Amino acid sequence: MKKLTLAIGLALLLTSCGNSTPKPAPTITPTAASFAPPTNCASTPLLGAVVNLVPGATWIDTSWTPAAGTDLEAIYSAGGIACSYGIQRSEVGGTFAWARNADDLYNSRVDGWKAAGQIERVVKGISAERIFVISDAAKSKMEIPSFSANLLINGFWIQIGGAFINSDAQLAALVKAAVASLVKPAAPITGCYIGKLSKDIYYLNILTQSDNAVTASIFYNTYEKDDSTGEFAGSYTNGILDGLYTFDSEGSTSERELIFKGSATGFIAGYAEPDPVNSTYFFRPLSVTWEKQFTFLPATGCLAK
Repeated sequence: MKKLTLAIGLALLLTSCGNSTPKPAPTITPTAASFAPPTNCASTPLLGAVVNLVPGATWIDTSWTPAAGTDLEAIYSAGGIACSYGIQRSEVGGTFAWARNADDLYNSRVDGWKAAGQIERVVKGISAERIFVISDAAKSKMEIPSFSANLLINGFWIQIGGAFINSDAQLAALVKAAVASLVKPAAPITGCYIGKLSKDIYYLNILTQSDNAVTASIFYNTYEKDDSTGEFAGSYTNGILDGLYTFDSEGSTSERELIFKGSATGFIAGYAEPDPVNSTYFFRPLSVTWEKQFTFLPATGCLAK
């Protein structure tokens, strides 16, 4: 996938700084069995912790398009979420992310962090299985120096980064708020949703939901036009279902981005201008028109499509 544009000009890459590598036993209570990554950036306790350090900070609604092989791609593939908080006009803020440590995801990223100048160390006030923090040497080489850290805490990979973070005490406060931002798993959105427009019928069958990662099958039955059918893979975060639709139509296989807004009853399809370089995706930053005539409501009958 193409590289994302970060609204506040900060990289998501989270690294490490310090001296030794002891690993104290974790003592923070939320566990992977009973909690999940946040689903909505606007309502996390972490936002309040950022405001304490950056008065006036808000959630910056960022349209992520992760590049292949990046931490961000790994986070979203694992059903995680990334949130940017700060003051956009001043380009002050940071990016924070959560993902479940399924299949030892955290440790699979370690070599990349080390190559980027991150080191493992203990941070006073934080109990975690592993902590990587950007080294002073790596930070000094940045055009815009920015603090960053990766933590493994009770089954979750947490990333924290921002130019405004200047001490271990600030990091500890943000980590505490990030852990408090873990949520109880939300009610699943899996099931059949159908939209109708004139003689056209549109089927959205959400098959699986793993934390914020979603897969679905989609069937567009259009009157006197070629139908399309295929598979959708994406994420449902901040009330938005966004992902890649791989479909067969007119005898060929194609891909394009689809976006839906969750409503009290179902989903509303959205449209944005295609990217002029790669028309598979919408142009960033996103400017979406929500097409209320394409409203998908809970129904039965998707399974046969």
